[in-house]
Amino acid sequence: MSLDQTGGAELPAVPEESSAIRPTESPVVHVLYDRASGAVLGRYSRYSVGDGGYAELDEESVLAVARDAGLLPDGAVSADADVGVLAVADPVEAMATDVWVDPGSGRLAPRPQLAVTADRRQLEGDGEDSVVVTVSARDAHGRLLDDRTDRVRVSTTRGKLAERGGLVQLRGGIAEITLRSVAETVALVTVAAEDLHGRYARGTLDLEFL
Repeated sequence: MSLDQTGGAELPAVPEESSAIRPTESPVVHVLYDRASGAVLGRYSRYSVGDGGYAELDEESVLAVARDAGLLPDGAVSADADVGVLAVADPVEAMATDVWVDPGSGRLAPRPQLAVTADRRQLEGDGEDSVVVTVSARDAHGRLLDDRTDRVRVSTTRGKLAERGGLVQLRGGIAEITLRSVAETVALVTVAAEDLHGRYARGTLDLEFL
């Protein structure tokens, strides 16, 4: 019985006699998610010793366990009403990384991803050379999501980005930002893009300053 959230935490049990427990033969993982963004906040499962099987709990019981353990994140949600609970019978599906709860279907699905590309991957390490980095929102099959207008933060391990804080706005699912090199040779420069609300899988691109 645990709730997996950044390393996992052992949580207090719901009493065996609780009417909120429904025994089930199949393993059940309760996925807690942000209703606004669909981002997965944690996962909770419970094995009922008395019933000799896994237990499916109602939403309020799962939220109560997370609330009592202080695991409802203040930054992601403002109240319990902003957190949903999805019971998933397939533990492999429930524990997959880079998934979200699709608000359209109400089911777990691969998260859209941020693809990071540039027309070349080698820059002169002279502090003057630059390249335009393109960030695009893509579905699980790599298709452009041309209706997306999210704000995205771009970061780099070396060099200088043209926009303050690396913040850019998707328009038609695409955003661009210029990266300028530094006056030195750097074998590996990693440019990363992530959205501000956890809706997309993080994207990266490796470059080199010669």
